[in-house]
Amino acid sequence: MAGLAAGETARVKRDIRRQVQARLHDALGDLYRRLGKAVERVGERPREDGNGKPLTFRDSMIENVRDLVEVVPRLNVFEDAELAGLCREVRDRIAHVEPDVPQPSRRFDPRARERVKQDADELTARFAGYFAPAAGAADREAA
Repeated sequence: MAGLAAGETARVKRDIRRQVQARLHDALGDLYRRLGKAVERVGERPREDGNGKPLTFRDSMIENVRDLVEVVPRLNVFEDAELAGLCREVRDRIAHVEPDVPQPSRRFDPRARERVKQDADELTARFAGYFAPAAGAADREAA
């Protein structure tokens, strides 16, 4: 940092440190948001339309959750214990569900559908509010 006064060098270092911390915070928050959003989608489907007919529960929703519970632990480079625990719970409570169980069909079990919804709703509530973008994130995006 040639040519900078000592005070200016310290300020630049603090700014760089703050930017790196904010980006790391946002990256971790993105993992929470991705997994939380996938669980939320699962929780939205096991309900009925206006005519009392169950909404379609697609295989791809469960596959997406399965993919995320495989990749999130590898991307959790910060070893965030809360994220790791939530990921395990999502794997144990949602990712193991066979997609045709909550689908309306001859094999349809309303209790299984309700259990999937309840688990997804409980997990979604636990994801709520995790890691909003760091202060100044909007400023960085605008720049």
